[in-house]
Amino acid sequence: MKLKPDNKMKKHFALRFVTETLAMTAGILLTFALFHHVLPICFSRQGTGTPAEPDPVATAIPLSTPAPMIGETEETPEPRFHPPENATAWQWKFAEHFTDEVTVTENSYTSPNLSLTITTHNEDLGRGNVRWHVCDIYVSSTDNFRTAFAYDLFRPYVEQDILEMMSAHNAILAMSGDSCLRQDRSLVVRNGYVYSQYPTAADYLLLFADGSMKTFVTAETDLSALLAGEGEQQVLQSWHFGPSLLDEAGRAKTDFTAAIDKYVMYEETHPRCGIGYYEPGHYCLLLAEGRLEHSVGVTVQELAQLFEREGCALAYNLDGGRTAVLGFNSARFSVQSNRATRLQNDIVYFTDVPPAAVGEEERHG
Repeated sequence: MKLKPDNKMKKHFALRFVTETLAMTAGILLTFALFHHVLPICFSRQGTGTPAEPDPVATAIPLSTPAPMIGETEETPEPRFHPPENATAWQWKFAEHFTDEVTVTENSYTSPNLSLTITTHNEDLGRGNVRWHVCDIYVSSTDNFRTAFAYDLFRPYVEQDILEMMSAHNAILAMSGDSCLRQDRSLVVRNGYVYSQYPTAADYLLLFADGSMKTFVTAETDLSALLAGEGEQQVLQSWHFGPSLLDEAGRAKTDFTAAIDKYVMYEETHPRCGIGYYEPGHYCLLLAEGRLEHSVGVTVQELAQLFEREGCALAYNLDGGRTAVLGFNSARFSVQSNRATRLQNDIVYFTDVPPAAVGEEERHG
């Protein structure tokens, strides 16, 4: 015979059920806390008494970004230049500096045949602020590295504006040369043609067909033998002004009393410019502005030190003063002495032409 539970018994069973349920729930929560919070912290302390630092790699990767797979690498960027089948040795060697298409900015130019970048610097070298421009240049062949006379005439004191000369020869970059048409008899070789060959006591700079550059003192050199060179040893260009600025180790010279032109005034600050050489196919033009409110100019030794900074193996001083000027992309890039414009006897320039595309008539001026 079953007894019907009274209200007191019902309350007892209900209370027992709630109590057991709460106890079970608390046990589950305590177990979860033990394994997910307490034990990891205890093990990470390792007896130091301080909690472990968070994993920097784990916290640096967002949850939405999957970690890279083992062996997975980033894609290699597409090269800017693909040398053609008939590419020159310099196009292969300096491929990272050339581009498939002509690309021009306010201070650079790149193509399959020519690469140049101009950087401008301002610094007090000890006598006041100086502003100078450095042109870093790569060419596909020596056909891109050329010279020109005013109106293409080898005649004394003929002069022409540098922008007109650049336009006539499709020059991308040009700088004033050695003013050979204002000088007395000297050695003059331009674009492979010998115009004059008289020895002097001054340093000479020569560019050979293999792209190398060397300096000579013509009074100590057999000019006939030098100019008889053929093939890669043919003399393509010569400059007479000087002096040579760096020693054989690429360090700035300190003594310029020997083999120096009377017009150089090497101990005074003036606008100055020169040619630098790294290796065949890689050259440098440098021009320091002077006689201006923002730039006092440089001495010959300071010019040498600037070329040393650029890491050139060889550097050579050209005509400075009022003559010194740099042109780029059909415009003057530098400010001439006293903000005046002086016409040029001759220029050094770089043009964008494929190798061996220069005709014989232009090659000889």
